[in-house]
Amino acid sequence: MFAKAKVHLLFLTACGFSILVLLWSALHWFDLKSGSVVGPSFCNINSYWNCDRVTASEYGSLFSLPIGIYGAALLFFYATASFAKGLYSWRLALLGLPACLISIVMAGVLILKLQAGCIVCYASYLGIFVATISSQFIRADSKLGILSIGKISFISLIFMVFLGFFALRGLESQPAAVDEQELQLFKDWFAKLPQEEVPMVSKFRKGNFGAKIKVVEFSDFACPHCQRAALQVLPEILTRPDVEFLFYPLPMDGACHPDVDKRFHMYSCDWSQVMVCLWGKSEFWTVHDQLFAEAARAGELRSPDLNTMKDVGISDPGAMKACLDSQTSQAELGELIEASRKLNVKSTPTFFINGRRLEGLLDAQKFNILLDEASRLLP
Repeated sequence: MFAKAKVHLLFLTACGFSILVLLWSALHWFDLKSGSVVGPSFCNINSYWNCDRVTASEYGSLFSLPIGIYGAALLFFYATASFAKGLYSWRLALLGLPACLISIVMAGVLILKLQAGCIVCYASYLGIFVATISSQFIRADSKLGILSIGKISFISLIFMVFLGFFALRGLESQPAAVDEQELQLFKDWFAKLPQEEVPMVSKFRKGNFGAKIKVVEFSDFACPHCQRAALQVLPEILTRPDVEFLFYPLPMDGACHPDVDKRFHMYSCDWSQVMVCLWGKSEFWTVHDQLFAEAARAGELRSPDLNTMKDVGISDPGAMKACLDSQTSQAELGELIEASRKLNVKSTPTFFINGRRLEGLLDAQKFNILLDEASRLLP
């Protein structure tokens, strides 16, 4: 009896762990969609292990609700069913089979489709597999089989009501739906914008190379709106297969920008030069993400000393210091700044969607509307 109770406890612990993880992921989805997230999540390690990007993707929701809510509901019923009278282990394990299959499919989506890692997702999958394996050792003659099917259904219904309130509160925090007339005016305004020739000299590219929609961003690491764009908008944009993204570091600081007459964004020039030094290196996007996240958390850019460089993911701070002192990297940053001057870019963030200029920050919903419109306007 004691051994059976321990197996049952392991099963319930695995289910409970996965339910909590899935509810956190659902709450995270609502926060991302509402734009209330200030910095990156704790599970964002680098550009690959990035649960924000996974959550914001098209696979993070189903019928306009986060997928974590469905998983939590399924697992709660699974855990409650383990208390059913006369339920043989193979039948209980069979109930866990759909959750296991869904976990395998979602893991495949992460690896093959999104090409991203999600620690929280894998943690929930692990809990599901542990629960399913341990359920095979829960016997029908266990004294823990105390609930009838009716009672199990009633308890599950109460949990469903809780999930309903949880989802409703999350949906209430979302941006209001765009009025159809306003939406059409927004699209018409975008369609009438002139298409400018944007120089493609930046080597900082991401997304689907050669895609028909080119999104170019001029951004300053010290700019709060640029930080929000990098942390909230860009991860969702990059889930689209029809977008290629080009990044231009544009320090709005008089230390390196000839059109800025004062030290406006301290250390912005230094960090922009750091990014130039990372051309062609795999750690570029990791440093990009971590630097924006660090600046958002601290409210300012820190000096690019050796410790700070390590904090944002630079593998060899010593070599980076040598690169910063070289005239080559300074000249290359000057070329990027000159490209912005030819386009008369005066503020950050400034985006170009297939040559159509957008100044300032848009939320991910509106940005996606314009991307859809850009796709429609293609010849």
